[in-house]
Amino acid sequence: MRDRKNSIKPEELDPDMEIQNYPGFLGQYDDGSLIAEDLLKPLAEFPWEEYRDFDPTSEQPSERTIEFLVGPRRIKISFDRDMIDLVQFLSLEDFPTIVVRAFFEFLTLKERMEMGPASGGGVFFFENEDYETKEVEESIKNCVASLRADFDRLMKK
Repeated sequence: MRDRKNSIKPEELDPDMEIQNYPGFLGQYDDGSLIAEDLLKPLAEFPWEEYRDFDPTSEQPSERTIEFLVGPRRIKISFDRDMIDLVQFLSLEDFPTIVVRAFFEFLTLKERMEMGPASGGGVFFFENEDYETKEVEESIKNCVASLRADFDRLMKK
């Protein structure tokens, strides 16, 4: 099995194969556009903008911690709510079942040099190969439930 940081190595990619066809592909984000496979859709459809823009108070600060289960493991993720969106959330090192890889990692040095300064900011989302697809799906559902519960608490205050 591969660890979280080494899943989907650029040298393993077939240049003739679309990245969306690779096993474990969950989605991609590029230039403000998100493509999410069905497995990732519950997290993609969470109201990130409303959650982020909810005014913090002394009782409900923007620093948040949520907990959810991945199999028998309890995962705890802390983040600043007013700085978070789907890409930033999944990029946190604490989300164990999803691997985020930057677009530029899959380019040759020559391709990188030919790109403009604002190019290559996109990311790809993959299942972490240390987990079965069922565990990835369960972790996403549990995470969304925890995020929704936290958002509901914010709205009640």
